[in-house]
Amino acid sequence: CTHVSGAEATLRVSQGSLTHSAVFVSGGSFGVVFGQLLAKAGGPVWLLLVMIATAIPFEILAQMTVTDAVKDDAVPCRAFRCHNAKISRYLVIVLAVTVVAVRGFMAYGIPTSWRKTTMQTIMLFSFMGIGKALGGVLSDMFGIKKTAILSLVIALPCLLFGDKNMYISLFGVMLFSMTMSVTLAVLVSVMPRTPGLAFGFTTIGLFLGALPVFFVKITGFVQNCVILTVLTAVCVVCMYYSIRKDELYVSAGQRG
Repeated sequence: CTHVSGAEATLRVSQGSLTHSAVFVSGGSFGVVFGQLLAKAGGPVWLLLVMIATAIPFEILAQMTVTDAVKDDAVPCRAFRCHNAKISRYLVIVLAVTVVAVRGFMAYGIPTSWRKTTMQTIMLFSFMGIGKALGGVLSDMFGIKKTAILSLVIALPCLLFGDKNMYISLFGVMLFSMTMSVTLAVLVSVMPRTPGLAFGFTTIGLFLGALPVFFVKITGFVQNCVILTVLTAVCVVCMYYSIRKDELYVSAGQRG
């Protein structure tokens, strides 16, 4: 709930720019890996309580930065206009959540036999976080549709052949993670009156994507290639149809 609340505050002041929300969601990856390491180390309960207590004033401060004018605006995220208006809004939501679910599956299901040390685990989640932030920055610079589709296409060979090579795999994970900020922007564009609900849909997608990991294990190079190729193709199609043409979308940064 706190994570969604922080995302809503960020989206309300973003003025259509993907960079702000992308930097915010990137923090989730660092939080996940820190939580995993803390759990493995058997961190004391008092440390968890201190962290929660520390988060409270930051949450209050974040909400205070949202001006009264923005809070009272009936359409706080009206500047987000990147979804394809030619198809149903409900279909756009389904397409965007599908991409998030696939990304959630990739985060836990892709083969990474090279990940054997704590530092390698930290690097994996760090590159996920960097990819999320970079997706928003590049979308504002070059266009959301170009960034989404090209990052997916370029990421595929890196994910296919990166099982044994950490550097190739990390590059692929970073590229694929760029879709996180893009899908958030698309969902907010469809639901500009309720940015918190839009962000909530991304968390639902991550949950749905994590479920198959408990039942499906990718074993063998051929099976890995087939599954990753099919899932990437599905994401490319979803992004292509859910996002409007870049020349019609003007981000806050481009508006100056």
